[in-house]
Amino acid sequence: MEFADLFDEDEQSLIHVKIGGTPDLRYCIQQSIHSAEIFNTQSDALEVHNIQKVRKVAMLLVLQSENMFLDDGKIDFSKNNSIYFKIEIIEWLTKVRMLGYVPEIIIAKDLRGTASNQVEEAVTAG
Repeated sequence: MEFADLFDEDEQSLIHVKIGGTPDLRYCIQQSIHSAEIFNTQSDALEVHNIQKVRKVAMLLVLQSENMFLDDGKIDFSKNNSIYFKIEIIEWLTKVRMLGYVPEIIIAKDLRGTASNQVEEAVTAG
């Protein structure tokens, strides 16, 4: 079982990272819920990685679609067309809080393959 992709020692945060579309993000949500549940009942499971305490459970979601980004740069989850994604986000927030952790969702835009990114890459390489 992979508990997380990253651990922030200062924040005592397990961070699950996923790049992709809605199906990928839904998988990340489920992975995060399962690892939080396991760590909550088996807190010694991460001692092998010298992790003694987890305070926060976070997800870093790197979105390939721009439909959830508003013009001012904010995120609007209601713009996602998947009702299951919205339900799972709410379930994740509720479950993480219920287990006694602080939930955090970090959103980033996947710039790979965009026209502006290709120009930046060309300038960097040249």
